Amino acid sequence: MFLHPLINPKGIESIIHYNNFSVSTAAAATTTNSSLLNSTQIQSYAQKIPAPSSNLFQEILNYVADGYNWLVSLIQNVLQSTLLKQDPELANTYANIIAWLVPLTAIYIANFYRSS
Repeated sequence: MFLHPLINPKGIESIIHYNNFSVSTAAAATTTNSSLLNSTQIQSYAQKIPAPSSNLFQEILNYVADGYNWLVSLIQNVLQSTLLKQDPELANTYANIIAWLVPLTAIYIANFYRSS
């Protein structure tokens, strides 16, 4: 079977294979060159990242304390506006206890699901 009287189909296949090889080789070369550029860019960006401050641990603890205080105030406001309207001091006590139970319960549930 000839597609054209002057073209041999096997000749077309060899041209296609040759073209596929040259295209894939060019793509591999482009990928290699672009990956070298990307790694160089990544290295230059990595050098621009500032070193962590000396009080990074203190800053992290401050964020944790702020989050805890926010959780306590949220629970305290909910308790004062719903269950413990008569005694706001009890709402403060229970809010602290509940705020401790929230992360402990989350850790317990996470460990339960990880072990099963």
